[in-house]
Parts: sequence; C-alpha cells; structure tokens
Amino acid sequence: MSQLSITFDSDLREVPLAAEKVRDYCAQSGLNDLAAYEMELCFCEAVVNVIRHGHRARPKSQIRANITACPETVVIDIFDEGAPIPPAQLEKITRGPVSFEVDTVSTDALLENGRGLLILCNIMDDISYSSEKGKNRLSMTKLLLTKGKACMETEQWNSGAGSIEESE
Repeated sequence: MSQLSITFDSDLREVPLAAEKVRDYCAQSGLNDLAAYEMELCFCEAVVNVIRHGHRARPKSQIRANITACPETVVIDIFDEGAPIPPAQLEKITRGPVSFEVDTVSTDALLENGRGLLILCNIMDDISYSSEKGKNRLSMTKLLLTKGKACMETEQWNSGAGSIEESE
C-alpha cells in the first residue's frame, strides 16, 4: 500500500497540476491508462465541486487529498472546510449509480452543470461523506482488477498560483 497526499489552494488554477499528480501516482501504482484517467476525472469533479460550492471560490482556503493505492482498491479522500454538501445531494450519493434523461434532438436541452455527481456515482464503487464541526471528508473507493506497486517517494513542487505539496 502506498499513499499520495496533496495540499493545495482552493483555486481552479491549481486543479490541473493536482490532477496530473493523481494520474501519475495511479499510473506508477500499476493502474492501466483507463483506470488512472477515471481516478483523475473523479478527483477533478470532486475538487471542482469543493471549490465552486463548498468554498465558493475563496482561494485562501485549502484542500487536502489523500490517494491510497492497494492491490485491490484505490481510495481518494478529499478534505475541506467549506460549506457541507446539501442533504438533497447527499441522498443522490447514497442511492448509487444514477442517470439523467437527455433530449438528444435538441442541444438546448443539454445540461451544462450537474454531471459531476453522475460521473462519481457511475465510476466509483463506493462513496461516503461526512461533515463534522466544519470539516468535510468525501471518500471515493474504486475496486481494481489489476494489482499495483506500493512505492512512492515524497516530492514537493510549486505551481504558478500557489504551492502544491505531496507526501507519503
């Protein structure tokens, strides 16, 4: 088992670099390209929701993510101190995979927002959420068919808008 820990500013400009680190970690842990992409996609969707809805675009806030690769699973835990997920949205998470009906004839009917939860529920095998005393944790688990390596070195680097720190 190995773990990647990333801390970064709640700023949309920070997401691409953090997502790249998640994808690279997953690939180094033995996930195939599709599985690494799915982990990156779910990470991005969850973090963007924290920034836009939880922190309401307050760049002074911090987001921390732990990604843990085991032989049979990958777990992404995202921690923040923003507004908690509303109960109606939590209900959607607990129901499991969901779908939207889309009018394929009219492009005006296509949703511009609201697909992140759909993506998370359909890619991940388990999603849990807790919020206590202003601290939120979203935990997403993906069951794997392939086994990964258990080694990562500690690194630290800076992006243009802020710093992203990674540790084991």
